[in-house]
Amino acid sequence: MDENPSEHFVGKVASKAIITRDDEVLIAFCHTRNPNKLWDIPGGRVHHGEKPEGAVVREVMEELGVSIQVNSIILMEQFLHSEGPTLLIAYEAELTNPEMPFGLPTDEIDEVRWITKDQLSEQEIFPVCLLALETYFKRKTAT
Repeated sequence: MDENPSEHFVGKVASKAIITRDDEVLIAFCHTRNPNKLWDIPGGRVHHGEKPEGAVVREVMEELGVSIQVNSIILMEQFLHSEGPTLLIAYEAELTNPEMPFGLPTDEIDEVRWITKDQLSEQEIFPVCLLALETYFKRKTAT
């Protein structure tokens, strides 16, 4: 069977962390880089030659100033970002030192919030990140 290169995914990869604490997950907000005023989950783009797991660890350190332990993949989903086609890989993760305070660089994240499953509907979250959080909570209640 001949392959058609135009049928292949061409775009960016975003590696995100669903950071958990008991029955809560962490959401983040950046006022300066967020024209839609939507909450997000920590993480960002995978650099050339970088593995997605390494990218999410790097991004969380850059955005929050903390280290995480990356666990299982919760969701892989293609979506259309303002910069073009993007593949989201969302991992369940936990803080390696839960007592360490967040160090929020002013150009990355302005605010973080721990929320429960019941509080999801009260937040305005990027749709693909909301899907990742909903998938996480569905899996958690199924086990």
